[in-house]
Amino acid sequence: MGLSLSWLAVAQRPAKSILNYFALVDTGVEAVPGSCAMAGASLPNGWYVIVLDEFWHPFLHPENVELLSDLCVVVGCAELDSTNTSVAFLYSECKLLWQVSHLLDEGQDHLAIEGTPPPATQQILSEAQRKSREQEYDAVFSVPAMLAQQICGFRYGELGGPRFTELQPKKMLDGKVAVASILSRLMPLFAAQGFRKEKSGEEFIRYVA
Repeated sequence: MGLSLSWLAVAQRPAKSILNYFALVDTGVEAVPGSCAMAGASLPNGWYVIVLDEFWHPFLHPENVELLSDLCVVVGCAELDSTNTSVAFLYSECKLLWQVSHLLDEGQDHLAIEGTPPPATQQILSEAQRKSREQEYDAVFSVPAMLAQQICGFRYGELGGPRFTELQPKKMLDGKVAVASILSRLMPLFAAQGFRKEKSGEEFIRYVA
């Protein structure tokens, strides 16, 4: 099975806040990133990274990353080797600072650049283009991931990485269950005021002695 994934890393924001933003919970169960739908880990440098088993996952879409990057920094990367497509970006304070993308259909040397990427971009690109010519493979495909790694220190697939745990979406209560849960907490307060719940439903009637 080929490579098809996304990941994003966030600095200057607590892991709990990031998980709440995406309505996720950390199961605490150790997982290999890519072997489950979502896995998260804290990096030694303070970044928190989420790996997603889907190319260009909705979490990476601009409307989500822009808000997430308020008062913090977000770097993201997505790779799909079936079409040799890769992209990386950096957001800060709700603004896209740079984005680079490679699509083999546009040529083996192709790298689209938006904004101002890291200073080493041209050097990394030139070296990748040289390898593509001399070794006859698409080395530019890895350039976006290499640039993302320069920012946060993480790259998918590297050995000796951080400990990842499986993430899952928070379970949401349906309407009736939510109402029942709220009422169960309020009933002692209502009872103290002389209210009793009718057997027929959710109506309360106050009985005065």
